[in-house]
Amino acid sequence: MREETLNPMQEAIAFGRVIPGAAAEFTNEPRAEEFYSDAFSAEGNENSALREAAKPNAERQSEAVKKGTNGGGSGGGFDRWRMRGAVSGGFRTLILYLIPAILAAAVIIAAVWGNRQKTLAENYRRTAENMYRAAYHELTESVYNLNIMLSKLLISEAPATLCTTLDDIRHESGICVGLMAQIPQSHIDNAELNAFLVRISDYSEGLAGRVLRGTPLSNDDREQLAALFEASGNIYEELQMKLSSGDIPVAAIAAEDFFESENSNAAHGGNASNAGQDEADSRYPTLTYDGPFSESTEKREPQGLSGAEIDEAEAYRRARAFFGGAGSETQPSELKLASCSGGKIPSYDFSGKFADGREFDLSITVRGGELLWFMTSAEGYSQDAPNESETDALNAAGLDFLAAKGYPAMRATYAQYYPGAVLISYAATENIDAETSDSGSSAESSVSAGGNNVIIYNDLVKIWIDRTTKKIVGADARNYLFSHTERSFPTVLAAEEDVRTNLAPGLEIVQTNLALIPQDDQTEKLCYEYKVRFGGNDYAVYLDAMTGDEVQIFRIIEDENGQLAV
Repeated sequence: MREETLNPMQEAIAFGRVIPGAAAEFTNEPRAEEFYSDAFSAEGNENSALREAAKPNAERQSEAVKKGTNGGGSGGGFDRWRMRGAVSGGFRTLILYLIPAILAAAVIIAAVWGNRQKTLAENYRRTAENMYRAAYHELTESVYNLNIMLSKLLISEAPATLCTTLDDIRHESGICVGLMAQIPQSHIDNAELNAFLVRISDYSEGLAGRVLRGTPLSNDDREQLAALFEASGNIYEELQMKLSSGDIPVAAIAAEDFFESENSNAAHGGNASNAGQDEADSRYPTLTYDGPFSESTEKREPQGLSGAEIDEAEAYRRARAFFGGAGSETQPSELKLASCSGGKIPSYDFSGKFADGREFDLSITVRGGELLWFMTSAEGYSQDAPNESETDALNAAGLDFLAAKGYPAMRATYAQYYPGAVLISYAATENIDAETSDSGSSAESSVSAGGNNVIIYNDLVKIWIDRTTKKIVGADARNYLFSHTERSFPTVLAAEEDVRTNLAPGLEIVQTNLALIPQDDQTEKLCYEYKVRFGGNDYAVYLDAMTGDEVQIFRIIEDENGQLAV
């Protein structure tokens, strides 16, 4: 067998001295001396590696630090380059994945929030619709009860039965008026039906007083009661017809022609507001009786209006100025002139909508550009009677609003509570300069809660206040505009200490005021108003401030719905 001779490179590979890939570096066959030199050098390197491995860890780390400080050769530069590449790759990952993920999450959150707000708005609309529908159903039932009671009067003769039925009619009329306050609608429909119901109440009270004094019902009284019976029946039929479907949208509830008959709408082109008060007089019978809300009183010219007439542009400007002040709602998203109303107080009637979708009606008088009527729905749904602190806050909100609108000297009288809102009746007050007849001292010393501040009950402004936001959601200034005028008061009054002796024994006097109240003969009478308590019940007793005679007594009923004077 022939013995093969290995060249130095092959021999080195065979002995593991050189890695096979290193052969590529040899372009020419090296000499044996060079090879063995390289081989021994490789062996030395291997031994050096072994020695390096045998070094303690601390020594190796120290040398590594030194190399790194001195530059570390090409290996250190490679590590830094690799680190920079890793950081750059991290930023690219952040941009490519994290930021789009954040944006996608934001879009999802916005979509979920928007859907939730849409759901809340829809729930609010449905709740409001159900609330208005319930109020109309209750109003329909109360008008039906009123019609039944009036029918009983037509065949009744006994004084006891007459008085009982008349008192029931007065109470049921008050319930109807309270229910109407929960319903948003134009001021013409609300005003005329509301006034009609109030007249029934006052007429019943006056008639009951005559019966108690022994005066029998006259033929005119019978005819009057028959007219009221017929009118209440017509109102009930209209309400029943409107509600027979059981599906009353908010838009239909707020429509101006809700209480108008189909023939009336056709005759006036579907716009009930243009019919004015003359048409309303033909729809509701005229009540001939001596009472504070009598027909003759309302047919006087309004005494609280002054100044020149304004045009539509000025009325629009004043309608805009109504919003955004103390206690007022924010500026509406929509505001337009709906109609112009006639009657004793002609007005520009505006309608509009707030950003949250609530609709409103606003009327500005043609003469003087004064607020006549405003109504929208409340945002909250509070049901229970407010506590003392909430009552004070609501009263303060109403007073701030009135002062901002030009009614600086008003005083809260009575309040009624409705779902989401409270209705407070504010009466004007006026200082008088009067002395008592016996001692010559000022009446201020003997009258509590305001001294010579006379409460003028005819100059009344009704304010609806949202119990949640404390904003004004309704205002009715018609009574004030009809009655407010310059008045002359007596300069000498009977001493309050002497007048109170005419009160019944056993009464606990809670408060004493001076008050100007309407009289049966369409006049006003200055009285001492005594808020008293007897047997756990509250009363308001009015005694003539000149003679001390008893003029009027009201029973004050306070429950979860507010205060009611009967």
